[in-house]
Amino acid sequence: MVSRIRVWDLSLRVFHWTFALCVIAALAIALTVDDDSPAFRGHMLAGLSAGFMLIVRIIVAIVGGKFSRFTGLLFSPVETVRYLVGAVTGSARRYTGHNPGTANAALGMFTLVVLLVASGLTMSSEFAEDAHKVFAYLMIGLIGAHLLGITLHTIRYKEMISFSMITGWKQGEEGAGRASAGTPAGLIVLLLVVLWFFGLSSSFDFTTGKLRIPLTGQTITLGGESAEPGDVQGEPEGDHEDDR
Repeated sequence: MVSRIRVWDLSLRVFHWTFALCVIAALAIALTVDDDSPAFRGHMLAGLSAGFMLIVRIIVAIVGGKFSRFTGLLFSPVETVRYLVGAVTGSARRYTGHNPGTANAALGMFTLVVLLVASGLTMSSEFAEDAHKVFAYLMIGLIGAHLLGITLHTIRYKEMISFSMITGWKQGEEGAGRASAGTPAGLIVLLLVVLWFFGLSSSFDFTTGKLRIPLTGQTITLGGESAEPGDVQGEPEGDHEDDR
């Protein structure tokens, strides 16, 4: 019997929306702000934050509930194709946790964020710059596909599935959900997110574009008017002797 059940714990919901906001902010700034503008540094800060959120996701997989485990994101190619065909024809089975479509979209986004951060921090070559753009457009396409899937589900099952990642509740088999909201673990994850953004803001000098990345001690110079061309990745601060 299908009923309203608790599925998504607080830690996963905190990660989901923080990650989404970081990715959307990075893409929105990149598409609307000239890369020579000091405001473009917000794109880099959001991108780095999206990268940190992947570390948070690993923590969520450890402290979160059964539907937060990485095993819930792993589906065979056959099951994925079967689900996608069923989603179009209206015959797809319903999953309590992630379905193959959202699971593969999530894994794809996680992979692209790693590639985007890596290419963004090594933007000293034309190849890295071109690759960064390709990864960004792939991310936009993947987000579009994810939103399309949510829309189709909402129309077909008359369930506002997007709200489930806000409330934690969705339609599913009675008794298949979680017993609790996972509030303690969720508060730990929320604290980590708050500490990251606090450390990021306190370590960034908007005037010079210098950023000491929290947890690493590494200092980089973000793009903008104050940065030299190609000066994206910096070195850890320290005393340097002149060459002799």
